[in-house]
Amino acid sequence: MLENFLPNLPFTKWVSDFVSWLTSTFDFIFSPLESILSSIMNIIIDVLEFIPPVIFIAIVMILAYFGII
Repeated sequence: MLENFLPNLPFTKWVSDFVSWLTSTFDFIFSPLESILSSIMNIIIDVLEFIPPVIFIAIVMILAYFGII
């Protein structure tokens, strides 16, 4: 019943257009930021893949036991 009284607003198109404009206009900010964050994420992935899972679980359990995490 309320559907007849509420206007149908194209929010998805507005948001999509805004995000496209934002990324194209401020590309000089987003490109270095993406590069830095991608490098940090790759370092974290490399460290976590280097540690054997059993040792990682043991380290997390010890840290949790002593209340560090």
